[in-house]
Amino acid sequence: MTLYDAISLFDKEHPNNADFSLKVQWLSQLEHKVYAEMLSPRGAGDFTGYTLETPQNTTLAVPDAFCEVYVYYLKMCLDLHNGEIDRFNNSAVLFNRAYKELFDYINRSKRVVNSSRITAGDLIV
Repeated sequence: MTLYDAISLFDKEHPNNADFSLKVQWLSQLEHKVYAEMLSPRGAGDFTGYTLETPQNTTLAVPDAFCEVYVYYLKMCLDLHNGEIDRFNNSAVLFNRAYKELFDYINRSKRVVNSSRITAGDLIV
């Protein structure tokens, strides 16, 4: 799925007046989260973010089977932006479910390549 596809799908399913630039910013926030929590520890490199200068045909990081996570995230952000707290709570539940499914898939399919040392006093785990 591309940047343009995600925004177009969201706009089709949830007509809104939010600026395109705001939606790009929200998708950039989500991609930062996906890279930091899932992909970078598995060797995918770092994410630099999206701007209005980012080509609209840029492929997003999440596999197409889990692309609903983008629509749910945009909906959640829009609801929060509009101050619709009840809708935000519903959208957050949908997003969190989709995000967990994505996280579970990534954990099953890709090994962590960056090792980390966890210390507790003198004990290294």
